[in-house]
Order: sequence, then structure tokens, then C-alpha cells
Amino acid sequence: ESQLYAFRLDDHFKRLKRSQLLLQIADKYTIDELKEAFFDAVKANEYKEDISVRQTIFIDGFGSWSSEESVNMFVAPIPKTKTSAEYNKKGLQCCISSWQRINENSISPRIKCGANYINSRMAQREALRNGYDTAIFLNNAGKISEGPGSCLFMIRDGVLITPQHTDSVLESITRDTIIKLAAEMNIEVTERSIDRTELYLANEAFLCGSAMEVTPIFSIDRYILSQGSEGNYTFELRKKY
Repeated sequence: ESQLYAFRLDDHFKRLKRSQLLLQIADKYTIDELKEAFFDAVKANEYKEDISVRQTIFIDGFGSWSSEESVNMFVAPIPKTKTSAEYNKKGLQCCISSWQRINENSISPRIKCGANYINSRMAQREALRNGYDTAIFLNNAGKISEGPGSCLFMIRDGVLITPQHTDSVLESITRDTIIKLAAEMNIEVTERSIDRTELYLANEAFLCGSAMEVTPIFSIDRYILSQGSEGNYTFELRKKY
């Protein structure tokens, strides 16, 4: 019988709690209650395939946009094949977005909330209009940040490099997983700021996230990476993931 497994569920709920804290939304649900709602929704829909689950806490009722209560929740399981097209590709043609990534002094990308995805939507729609699969943001310092709903890694001279948390990126659970897996595989990992032109010179690059998983980048602004195919490091990390 097929069986579904939730990936690092506790870590996702801990991040949800941190986001609630920063947004000052009343802490109504325990982690056990969140888990129960998660499992109930998945079971009730009788899924037997890969799914993405959007579990969202929101302010309900007739308060203002600054209210702390009344808090409610919905759980939306979505078959993975029906999520966005860029999440189902073997490789990505990317562009550097003209839209800047949100930052700590606007609305923190550390917070996992629906409003932050409007920033991602603007970049993604621009990429699609211009014939690309997806976009890569620069932060307000002009350094590489992340994709719309995904984190970025590149490989240069055998070193796996990713922007720091302070480069306007989400505290991504997939990013953390990739760093841990690379260490297990004896791949050197560096977290540091990345210049735009350095990314053009990368030997390989990929985007990663819960929905994206690990997807190779074939080109950035028409600069071809890894001869327009999946590089060896990306392949091995994707297989391990």
C-alpha cells in the first residue's frame, strides 16, 4: 500500500511559529494541534501521490489589518503535478529580475507569509513575459538573493556556495537539508554573498525548495551553465536529496 511521508514537518511548524511571532499573530494552536489538522486534511482527501500542503494561519473576522486575533487556519493539500510549471521542469532558463527582493527594512523574507509572495509573483510574471522559466532576485545591496519561492546554490571550482541568511533569503528547510547532505558527501560548502557576474561564471547552479525540490539551472540571462545540462554536483545532490 502506498504511504505518504511529511518532510521535516516539525521544522516547518517551528518556522511557522517564528513567522507568527514576528507578525504578532496570537499563538492559538500548539504544534500537536497543527499536526493533527495537517494529517486530518491529507487523510480526508485520500491522497496517494506526491503533494504539496499549504497550511496557513490567518486573522479572521472584522478586525483591522493590525489585529492580533481572531486566528483561524486552513490546510490545502495540492497534487504536486498541478503546482506551477517551473516546479515540474528538468532544468531552468533563468533571468535576473528587475524587481528587488524584499528586505529586513520592508518586510522580512525570514517570515513565511502569503504577502511576501506578491514580491515573488512580480518577478515570476516578468520572467514568463520575457520567455524565461523563472527569475533570480538581487537584494537591496545588489547581491544575489534567491528565486521566487526557492533558494539558490552555485558550484565554482568544486565548492558549493549559497547566499547567507542576511542576504534577504528565507530560512529555508530545503536549503538547510542541502547543506547537511553536502557535508555528508564531503562537498565543501560556503555561505557568503554572491555577485551577479560571479553567477554567470558558475560551473553549475540550481534552485531548491519544498515544491522545486532540486532543479538545475541551465542558463542565467542566456549565459549557459554546465553546457546547458545538469552538472555532476547538482545530479549527485539531487539524487541524494
